Amino acid sequence: MRYLIGAIRSSGMPQHEQSLYWATFTLMYFGFLRVGEVTCPGTNSYDPRRTLMSTDVQDHEDRVLIQLKVTKTDPTGQGHSVALTATGRSVCPVQAYRKYLAHAQFIPTARARPCLIHQDGRYLTRRSVKACLHRLLEGHPDQLRINTHSFRIGAATTAARNNVPDRVIQRAGRWKSNCYVRYIRTPAPTTLNPYSNG
Repeated sequence: MRYLIGAIRSSGMPQHEQSLYWATFTLMYFGFLRVGEVTCPGTNSYDPRRTLMSTDVQDHEDRVLIQLKVTKTDPTGQGHSVALTATGRSVCPVQAYRKYLAHAQFIPTARARPCLIHQDGRYLTRRSVKACLHRLLEGHPDQLRINTHSFRIGAATTAARNNVPDRVIQRAGRWKSNCYVRYIRTPAPTTLNPYSNG
């Protein structure tokens, strides 16, 4: 994660795009989110019954609350709430989301819209997240081994390294079985750990 924030800052992308992708990465990491849970199927299309809308993310004093309508392990659409707490570190989902909001508020669009959108009003897609991630990782020794799923892998691995109980990891990642153990890598040179190097 520290590598990614450095790569974003030196990427030359407009400030809005930097804040968009950094918010996306941190929300996915700290929320154990799948890329499909935060993106739209197309740059101009979305399904309000499944898409993460701006109204599904609430900013509170020291945390961000995300209401997922449908997840991979919740096909009935009962929903799932995810609470992300401020870390007080350089890698912080609350700080990242608020910075994105500061840019997004100037986009002329209706209030009821997908949460994560580009400066020109296009919706964020799985394809654009994947393309941006690969572009930012150019030159990284593990470029070919890191993908959008690495955020969940990194989150599970970091939690395990910090002695978080298995049942908590399983609940955080919304895993219904013990398949979550496949996400824990020790050692894990390709995971995205925000706590490495201090």
